[in-house]
Amino acid sequence: MTSTRRVSTRDKDKEDERKSDNKDICEKCKTKVEASHCGLLCELCEVWFHIKCVTVSRECYEALKNVPGSHWFCDTCNIKVNDVIQGMLRTSERLEQVIKNKLNTIMRL
Repeated sequence: MTSTRRVSTRDKDKEDERKSDNKDICEKCKTKVEASHCGLLCELCEVWFHIKCVTVSRECYEALKNVPGSHWFCDTCNIKVNDVIQGMLRTSERLEQVIKNKLNTIMRL
């Protein structure tokens, strides 16, 4: 199975749909990501990439393919995911401060 492209869990059900609507074109080189190619599907935008086009090593590709629960995002989506995570962290910190202030108020009563 090392010669087949990686298909994320949620996209296994959509494999036939993807084949029919040409979504298996590498975003970088604009050629088809064949079943025999090493390809990665961005789990956010659902676009395919050859590993060589996004400079992902064969070892990293194998790990992504074989480690349950692993995820891969293209560069564009990775920035978006990072922004969301940073926003969540800031919100969490503010919420933590509000809770701390409320607890201090309660303790003084």
